[in-house]
Amino acid sequence: GTTDPDVTFLSGDIRGAVATALAAANGKNVVVIGAAVARECIEAGLIDEIVVHLAPILLGDGVRFFGREGAAPKDLETIGVSRAGQVTNLRFRVVR
Repeated sequence: GTTDPDVTFLSGDIRGAVATALAAANGKNVVVIGAAVARECIEAGLIDEIVVHLAPILLGDGVRFFGREGAAPKDLETIGVSRAGQVTNLRFRVVR
């Protein structure tokens, strides 16, 4: 397959991956996609904001997003709610 020079795949420690992404972003935001990776970042204290896109469909299975059993709860502050068609976008700041 072809490779995109604008895409870099990282593996290993989540802190190292986020540090690499932040350096590449050069002061811009870094977007983390996927429940498992986002959960690792939340647990490591690497997330400032969370955006949840809520679509009108119920799924029967998936990766638990908000922590593992026994994990400490994370307090969030709502900073925005918007709609785009049928999707509701919820934006939260992670309270430290």
